[in-house]
Amino acid sequence: MSVQFVNIRTGAEFSTATGRFTPGIYDVVPEEVVVRAYMNGVSFKHFPAPERRSYQVAVAQRIRELGHDVALKCQQYAPAVIDLFARWYELEAHAQLLEANALTELMPPMLELAAALKMKTTGLAPDKLLANLRHALTRRNPKHLAADFAAHCRDRSNLGQASFLRLVAAGRGFLDAQGKVELLQTHFEAERDEFLSFLLFRRATWTELLLARRYRTVYSWARNFVVGTANKFQAALQSAGVRLPEVGVLTAPKVRQAVGEVAGEVQESLAEKQEAGGDVSRIQRLLNSLRLIEANPDVITTFFEPDPTDSPLTWKRLKAYANTIRGISFSAIRKVIVRACSHRPEWQHAIERCLRLFTPETTLKRPFHERVGLHPLPIDLVMGSKYVIYRPGNAAQLQALLLREGRIWFEIPQVPLATGRQTVKVVWVAQKSVLRALKNGAKVKSLRFSMPKVPARPSR
Repeated sequence: MSVQFVNIRTGAEFSTATGRFTPGIYDVVPEEVVVRAYMNGVSFKHFPAPERRSYQVAVAQRIRELGHDVALKCQQYAPAVIDLFARWYELEAHAQLLEANALTELMPPMLELAAALKMKTTGLAPDKLLANLRHALTRRNPKHLAADFAAHCRDRSNLGQASFLRLVAAGRGFLDAQGKVELLQTHFEAERDEFLSFLLFRRATWTELLLARRYRTVYSWARNFVVGTANKFQAALQSAGVRLPEVGVLTAPKVRQAVGEVAGEVQESLAEKQEAGGDVSRIQRLLNSLRLIEANPDVITTFFEPDPTDSPLTWKRLKAYANTIRGISFSAIRKVIVRACSHRPEWQHAIERCLRLFTPETTLKRPFHERVGLHPLPIDLVMGSKYVIYRPGNAAQLQALLLREGRIWFEIPQVPLATGRQTVKVVWVAQKSVLRALKNGAKVKSLRFSMPKVPARPSR
């Protein structure tokens, strides 16, 4: 019997079709030997019925208190931990520009970074020291690096371990996002129309396709990354006091000029594709749409006619309008609008200024460097000898318990009850789908659960 490795998410999948959360197995992932169980339905049936709800609310409140404490600890240690990742990013970028035999000039900053991590450096060549730093900060098991940070800061508590684990994940994510923003920066320098689409609509189709291919991932991830980056960049522009020009009303001559330029570029791309023997159907459809727009520019000018009831120019509104026009693709309309705007001097000036501002430093915020406020991170729990906060390492025990008993008990300390703060035990009963996957050979990597919502401010 073949083993099926599955990625299980239980109890928290929201369906837009039904408008509610649906439990079950989602995402069959043959490449991963892992079961990830996400649950939000712990059981309180072993408590007396009249008191059950009060226990549930009290436990949820305690979980949120612990989550708030983790968020505060992350804020406390973030400047030191995230700055280490930022220093490594600058060091790695500099090292990539040097030859292997020229790394000696980077020894002082490498030794300084290694000292901050309390790494052994005696007798190490520059290339070996660089490899050790790379392994420690980007490739090493995150729980081990988090344990090192906890030891350096003398905070080995459960909350401390959980906080440092979050900071390691946030630091690595920060490095990854910096690299992706730099890729976008280089791409937008060469493709000004894509950058203008990014500014106008917070979307850039060909850029999203480039990201999906570059990182070998699904297109939806690339789309979400571009939209998220655009939202952050818009906030950065607002903080810098930069206002984008108005789109205004496009006239027929401007539309025809833009169509002529775009059609010429598409024609060249079509010829190259034909010579290479590739599929030209999509390019031909785009060219046909451009010819229809050139013959009837009113399809675009009508969209921009002043109307006080119209909403601002958005991707969704333009796409809905394009769907009402037969024979003309949305991509063609978008390209023509972007090209027509790029001809205007105020937009050319805005593009140049925005390109200078589009850097990782202005676009990305360092994690946990701002006040968390009233929305602390959810707490993650795993089973151990007693209640602990999410720290991988006892997955084998989790799996054995699930297979043997089909349920897992959790001890929640210091739960605020009417009789005072007490340790409360709650249980999660595994679904049949989870047990079936485990019996088929899947292995537990982590088990996470969050409690129901409680008032935002934790009681003290």
